[in-house]
Amino acid sequence: GNMSLQDYVSQYFAAPPADRPNPLLYGFEMELKKHCPQQLDKVVVPSFLTQDAFHLVTNKTGLGWPSVLLGPKGSETGLHIDTHRLPFWIATVAPKGEAGKPLKRFRVFPHKDSPALKYGRQTGSVNFLFDFDPWSPNYRRYPKLAEGHVFETFMESGDLLYIPGGSPHAVINMDDNLAVSMNFLDLKTMPDFARKCNKGSPLCGLLAGRGEWLLGALEEH
Repeated sequence: GNMSLQDYVSQYFAAPPADRPNPLLYGFEMELKKHCPQQLDKVVVPSFLTQDAFHLVTNKTGLGWPSVLLGPKGSETGLHIDTHRLPFWIATVAPKGEAGKPLKRFRVFPHKDSPALKYGRQTGSVNFLFDFDPWSPNYRRYPKLAEGHVFETFMESGDLLYIPGGSPHAVINMDDNLAVSMNFLDLKTMPDFARKCNKGSPLCGLLAGRGEWLLGALEEH
């Protein structure tokens, strides 16, 4: 069932690690403008991320607004591709006085021609999910994985990470942290996304009618 943000923070984040419920729940995809509207004006987007076509098109729906993610130590996500295959950025902040140590461990597989895609499946309207453990893959059971590669990084407080659209990714929270994340789609990458996106994505309408000429023009730009 649903849980209020206040109850989640009290049980999974504010409580000492030994007193937290098991299994841990990663609190993500919480709308900043809904749950913490007073903090929205404090979010400063770097200048190189301001050319955001997705946000301009969808800001009336709320899809383009940033999300808050609360990551209790030990919580994690499985390997997945986000529903609309959108690129996104994520910035991480440590609790006061806890800066200077790894907060999130990311593994990101290439979004093109990745052997990992051979061992995944689309689950209806849900994210694209995978059958193997991205942290300790079984190469005997999934031999094609040995032919590919994966990017790995650790995020500390103040770091920002960009994930290309359609990239399989997974994260483990190494320590308690708060993050802000936002879908991002610039004009350069929009044509490729629009031709490959799921039908339910707000930007797929660009392919209808006169949208194709616009995509072609952007590619030539």
